[in-house]
Amino acid sequence: MNSKFPVIGKNYHGLLYQRQPTAYTCTQTCIAMLLGWPVSKVIIDIGGDPLYQRDVQSRLTRYAVPWNQFIHGEILCPGWFMLSVASLTKPGLGHAILVYFNRDLRPLVLDPSKGSRYYMDGSNLKYWTEPILTLPVRKTE
Repeated sequence: MNSKFPVIGKNYHGLLYQRQPTAYTCTQTCIAMLLGWPVSKVIIDIGGDPLYQRDVQSRLTRYAVPWNQFIHGEILCPGWFMLSVASLTKPGLGHAILVYFNRDLRPLVLDPSKGSRYYMDGSNLKYWTEPILTLPVRKTE
């Protein structure tokens, strides 16, 4: 990879990269990327407050985004995953990112943070919890 960070609006394995507009809309931004919607539309629909794991599952189901949550954090198959990670911008808080694992399970990280971010190659990604395997869908607005 030529850059440490993704380019806004660039297509990465079917997803257009977006940045979160506020400090607590990382999950909404990840959902927007999966839907192919502007993050502003998702925020209008579900609000800009932090979302918890059950909220994420409910929203993905509501938007008909196929998903499967893994009980353990181990990645066993290729695909797009929404991961809960430690925030690099707000120590002690959680953060949502999207990661594409290829067949060799090498990561391509799309971190929507406006502040400190995880590198696209995952070299500063040390751990995660609650991985949700998802399939990007193109939803009409």
